[in-house]
Amino acid sequence: MESVAVQIIRFADIDPSPWRNGGGITWEVAAQPGEGGHFDWRISIAEVARAGPFSAYPDVDRVITLITGAAMDLMVAGEPLRLVPLEPYAFAGEVEVDATLPSGTTRDLNVMTRRGRVHATVRVHRDGEAWTTADDGVQRFLVCVGEPADVTAAGESVRLQRYDSLRVSQAVQMGAGDVVEIEIT
Repeated sequence: MESVAVQIIRFADIDPSPWRNGGGITWEVAAQPGEGGHFDWRISIAEVARAGPFSAYPDVDRVITLITGAAMDLMVAGEPLRLVPLEPYAFAGEVEVDATLPSGTTRDLNVMTRRGRVHATVRVHRDGEAWTTADDGVQRFLVCVGEPADVTAAGESVRLQRYDSLRVSQAVQMGAGDVVEIEIT
């Protein structure tokens, strides 16, 4: 994996991509190319504007975290599931998933990893909880999903606005704010 100490990814600088089916928009935060034109891992934010099926991604593990909106109702392989804000849900990319939006348009944070090549661990840190990432060289993404979050990395302070991300491979100190931590191994 490529070595990165600290990189700020401003949401405002990411170009949105409308879905082919017209049901939403995706902002790709970061991705690592893999074999055969596929990704090894991908992190994105999606705005879901209408109900419908998820795209299938064979051999990909997915974690979805609702970051805006009250709920998203899923039918996962025939079983109902309600996504609520800031509670990650992991599932296999080849599983049939259909979504409805009981409260209207939502936004979610998606993490997809190529099974057998990479793995992602997703943790949510809620407002008021100051914490420090490990200094273990593991690549992490910290995505601000609420009010601005203050980060100290390499002796410098940075303020992340909603949906901004920080890509790190060293210890960082986080102040208050809702942040999703994604660890790629």
